[in-house]
Amino acid sequence: MTSSLSRRFMWGVLWLAGCGWLSLANASDLPAVQQQGGIEYLSGGIGLEESTAIDAESRKWPLTLLFSAKRWQRSVYTADAKVSLRDGHGKLLLQMQADGPFLLLRLAPGTYVVEATLNGKPLQQRIVLKKGEPARVVFVWPEAPTDEPAQD
Repeated sequence: MTSSLSRRFMWGVLWLAGCGWLSLANASDLPAVQQQGGIEYLSGGIGLEESTAIDAESRKWPLTLLFSAKRWQRSVYTADAKVSLRDGHGKLLLQMQADGPFLLLRLAPGTYVVEATLNGKPLQQRIVLKKGEPARVVFVWPEAPTDEPAQD
């Protein structure tokens, strides 16, 4: 299979799983829930099984953050974003480095500011969480670093 066909197949499988028509998610594919300063979080999403499991699990968490970057005019998942979470008054609640493109956060309803930094480039979003309404916020950096040579 060519690289393009492989990607199309993977996205097709993810789409089917997301629609509930194909169940790929397995609880054993989830990384461990961690805690910092009283906030529970789950971070990861490297590989098809783990990303599918986290995406399915995200429906149960108040806030899902997804990290991606533009590369060759496409958005691709990225890992290693440094994340800071502050409450509406500016108090630092969480500071960590994501283990993959997904970060699930168990937070109370309220206003938060998330700053995510990748390769020294910070992005910031203000988020208002409402009870019973899970939120999904996507951070997209303008361009991803690459080890491949530039194409003319």
